[in-house]
Amino acid sequence: MAKSQNTRKKSSLVKKRIKDALIILTSLDMPMEGLSNRRIERMAMAFLATTQLGAKTNWSEAKSLDDNVNMKTRDIISFINKEFEENISPGSYDDIRRKDLLLLVLGEVVVRTNENSARNDSTRGYALNPSLKKLVGSFGSENWTINLSESLGLITTAKKKLNSQRSIVKIPVLLSSKDKIDINKVKGKAKLEREIAKYNKFSQGVIGQGLNEVKATKLDLKTYAKYVLTEGNRDEKRELLACLDTTIYINNRKLYTKLEQIESDLSTK
Repeated sequence: MAKSQNTRKKSSLVKKRIKDALIILTSLDMPMEGLSNRRIERMAMAFLATTQLGAKTNWSEAKSLDDNVNMKTRDIISFINKEFEENISPGSYDDIRRKDLLLLVLGEVVVRTNENSARNDSTRGYALNPSLKKLVGSFGSENWTINLSESLGLITTAKKKLNSQRSIVKIPVLLSSKDKIDINKVKGKAKLEREIAKYNKFSQGVIGQGLNEVKATKLDLKTYAKYVLTEGNRDEKRELLACLDTTIYINNRKLYTKLEQIESDLSTK
C-alpha cells in the first residue's frame, strides 16, 4: 500500500504502530479495496483509539469494552491527534462514525458501547470487541497465529458480510432516487445493443412478429441496468456489473452505492 502524504510526515514510531494495526485489520479480513490510502490510515488510527493503544503503548495493554472503554467520536479525534501526530478538526466527529468506524463496526472489530442508543446520541461510544482483546494484546508474540484462528471463529468479518449474498437468485434494486449509478457508456451501450439484437432476432425468427425493430438508442441504460439486476441471471448480472463505473456494495440482498448506507440500515435494526 502506498503511503499517504500524512503518513510520510509522521515519526517512525507512529508509522510502525499504524502499519502493525493494518496487519491486524487485514488479518481480520477487513475489506480495503477501493479505499484511499488516507481512508485506510484513518481507519487504523480509529481502531487503535478504541483499544487505547498509543504509539508507545505495549500491545499487551490493549483495552476493550470489558474494561469500560467508552470512546465517543470526539474522544477518538482527541486521542488520534495526541498519539498519532494528527490535527483532525474536532468538528469532523461525524466522519469518524460514518467513515472511519464504519467497516470496523460492520466487521465486529469495534462494538458500540450502547447498542440501544440513537446514532446521534452524544453519549454513544465505541470500544474494541472483548472477543478480540487477547488477539490484539498478543500481537507480535508466538501466540498470535493461534489467537488469530480463534478470533476469526468468534466474529463475522466485514468481508464475509459484504460478500455473503453472492449466490443470489434475485436482488431487489433498492437504490433511492438520489443514488447515481455511473454506467460506462461504451460497455453498457454495447451490451444493450447485443440484447436488443437478440430480442429482435427472437421475435421475428421464432414467434414470427414482423414489427419494427426496437432501437437501442430509444432505451435508457439505467432502466435496463435495473431490469437486469432484478430479473437477470447471475451471469447477466456479472456482465452488467462489469459495465459500472460506480462501486456497488451488496449486503443482505440489498444494493448500496455508499458504505454509510449499510451502517445506517444496520443501526436501525
